[in-house]
Amino acid sequence: MGRAPTRQGAGRHAHPQGRDPVPGRRSPARPPRRNPGAPPLRRRSAPARGAERQPDSQARDPVFRGQGVVFRARVRRAWRGGRDRLRRLPGAADHGAPARRAGGDGHADPAAPGRSAVRPRVRVQADAGAGEALALEDLLPINGEVAPEAPEGAGGAERPRRISIVAEGNGARHGNGSVKGSFKVKAGLAQMLKGGVIMDVVTAEHARIAQEAGACAVMALERVPADIRKEGGVARMSDPELIRSIMAAVTIPVMAKCRIGHFVEAQILEALEVDYIDESEVLTPADEENHIDKHPFKVPFVCGCRDLGEAARRIAEGAAMIRTKGEAGTGNVVEAVRHARAVNAGIRKLQGMNHAELVHEAKLIGAPVEVLVDCHKLGRLPVVNFAAGGIATPADAALMMQLGVDGVFVGSGIFKSEDPLKRAQAIVAATTYYDKPEVLAEVSAGLGKAMHGLEIPAIPKDELLAARGW
Repeated sequence: MGRAPTRQGAGRHAHPQGRDPVPGRRSPARPPRRNPGAPPLRRRSAPARGAERQPDSQARDPVFRGQGVVFRARVRRAWRGGRDRLRRLPGAADHGAPARRAGGDGHADPAAPGRSAVRPRVRVQADAGAGEALALEDLLPINGEVAPEAPEGAGGAERPRRISIVAEGNGARHGNGSVKGSFKVKAGLAQMLKGGVIMDVVTAEHARIAQEAGACAVMALERVPADIRKEGGVARMSDPELIRSIMAAVTIPVMAKCRIGHFVEAQILEALEVDYIDESEVLTPADEENHIDKHPFKVPFVCGCRDLGEAARRIAEGAAMIRTKGEAGTGNVVEAVRHARAVNAGIRKLQGMNHAELVHEAKLIGAPVEVLVDCHKLGRLPVVNFAAGGIATPADAALMMQLGVDGVFVGSGIFKSEDPLKRAQAIVAATTYYDKPEVLAEVSAGLGKAMHGLEIPAIPKDELLAARGW
């Protein structure tokens, strides 16, 4: 018998079963294309049935989780010796290409002296006192740069993981590693008050009445605006003991006022752990030129406005909630209506503008163009907008709601009336059913005498509260 002809591709690279390998696939006889210098893969044993799974602390971390699948895949490839390998930590064993090694046998090098043979996925911070900490960015390959070398003795102990980057807008990072509340978080807290009534209270008993009536929050004050207007003098932040007693009496959020520009009063209120701070024109201003920079605070701020420009300036300063100023302590809703309509008119004016026109409008009204762009996109203010100043009846509250606000503040109108509890319940109902006249007629009946109001023209100009601030 003749010798069988040699098949094409036979020889030392021939397929063991005599078949040509399919193009593009690995032959079983060829070793896998895995970096021989990488550490061996370890298979974890499956947990027992019914056993509780141990959470992955890194996967639960909000910042690492926010990096997405791409970052985690890069870390896994780095473990397996892939091309997109993380840059080598100072003092770590080099698991690089086999060309740099005398012989690659597919196993890890011996552990360096003083270092564990098993490396954690990411080591981010050097030992205390060992020099500057390594940031997360230092571990990622950037244009082939070499990671900075750590001082001698920095690699002997295990390094705790530290998050050194925070997504933009998610908070302000400080030297001690703390992250204060972001604007998104603070504005989101204010969203929870939409559709509600916030009532001024001066005692813990008043706070309990407001909570029973259905208020969504209370404002702790030493004097309601009507008394401040009547008695005169300098109006300041409430006594911390009063604020603590009100906070202990109710379970709903508690707000407190500070003077315009008085950032130390705001710091005190934040230390008291109030839920919201109102930088209010009702109190005597401490600074006639500057409002408080609200971004460094964790507590959301409420600020008043008379038009769109003033609202935009307060939002740019960090206010998470806006309210119309009105004229507090008068029981006269006319100024609150004027200010709400001014804000609405300013937003409607933006709708037909292009970006260049928005920039020009921002210059005219003294507002940051970024806030006007948000108003243009949303068709409203980018934060919650309440009405305040002069609301004294259920009809007043319903009127402001129909003008497009998200809720109402009621100051002197409740506890200066004949029956505070009944009037408070009626105003809460009117705020909820503001578009149902039959319900409004029912809740407005039999409330007793309302507070004695004031005509705005009869008030001297230097005593108008809404004119405070800029």
